Amino acid sequence: MELTFREFVLALIFHNVPIFMLLVGLLIVFLSHKNALDNKQNKTLIPVAVALVGLTIIDALEIYFSCPLFTTKNIGRTVFSMLGYGLRPLLILAITNLTITDWKTKLIIWTPSIFMFFISIISIWTGWICYFDAENVYHEGSLHFLVIVISLINIGILVWSLFPLFKRKRYEEIIFVIFLTLCIVVGTIFDLYMENGFFFKLADLGGCIGLSFLYIYLHLVTSRRDQLTQLYNRQSFYNDISKSEKVITAIISIDMNGLKTLNDTYGHASGDLALKTISEKFDLVSTKNATPYRIGGDEFVFLCLKMKEFEVEDLITKIQEELNKTAYFCAIGYSMVKKKTIEDTIKKADAKMYEKKRKFKLEKKQLEKMNAEGTK
Repeated sequence: MELTFREFVLALIFHNVPIFMLLVGLLIVFLSHKNALDNKQNKTLIPVAVALVGLTIIDALEIYFSCPLFTTKNIGRTVFSMLGYGLRPLLILAITNLTITDWKTKLIIWTPSIFMFFISIISIWTGWICYFDAENVYHEGSLHFLVIVISLINIGILVWSLFPLFKRKRYEEIIFVIFLTLCIVVGTIFDLYMENGFFFKLADLGGCIGLSFLYIYLHLVTSRRDQLTQLYNRQSFYNDISKSEKVITAIISIDMNGLKTLNDTYGHASGDLALKTISEKFDLVSTKNATPYRIGGDEFVFLCLKMKEFEVEDLITKIQEELNKTAYFCAIGYSMVKKKTIEDTIKKADAKMYEKKRKFKLEKKQLEKMNAEGTK
């Protein structure tokens, strides 16, 4: 029994409800935060969300023009099929905005997908990608292989774009970016090779689900990280202590020397640059058992898990070596937990750090005094 036009449109709307509900829900959550667009990570989601909305609408229209109501070739199915082929690679590539910020790099990696988009548009008239015969039956064109080639290139680019996250040990971000990609890729595979009979594209639904989870995750990450340095913040420090108290073996306390002078002399922009610079060094030497946190203006802490004292001392040596590559100085102190409470361990580490800070100030004054006497 063939569907009537009204029955088909109602089925199309009904089966696309999950996709539109996810998109609308994501939009409401996003817009409910007044400063959402001020967050760099949130901004990178916009191209992905826009691409998903566009693809969902295009795929719905393509399904409509391929339904039993149309028994002969029609321009609607051709146009929306080609638009789908052109935009789908861009959807996967848009995810790289989460990890790649350099515009020159973006221009290079976007070139194959932009090329694919224009080939798809031209295929409306040439049938290079695909075409439909007089009975509205689908056939692959001579350049259909480009769909798979460009998609593979984009997946390769996405994997390559994750390397900076590996270097910064942002494994949680990597997992969610991969999850979002898999949702889209798996859905696309099902759409290509499975006769599912659905009135929507599984790739669109998978993308919506992945994007929703990714936004929730990025929101959680934002609340856990310090916005200036991107290190974990004070709240994360105490939360992680409560979760890992039994395996914490040491606390490293770090305080930057001269931040107030830097702010007063050269402005807060210089102070912010200093904090970001030393934070990058802390991030660089961090390991799965040694995590850095920014717990105050110029105060930092490393939480050490299952580390012996010589390993903690080796880590401090690495921290100092990295700091020596900068123009900034830090006072560093540490304390092993042993039989002390975590609170007492923090106090002991702070005491050692402040002792080194006092020595630094004393040596600085003595040096300034010697320089002053030498100029007389």
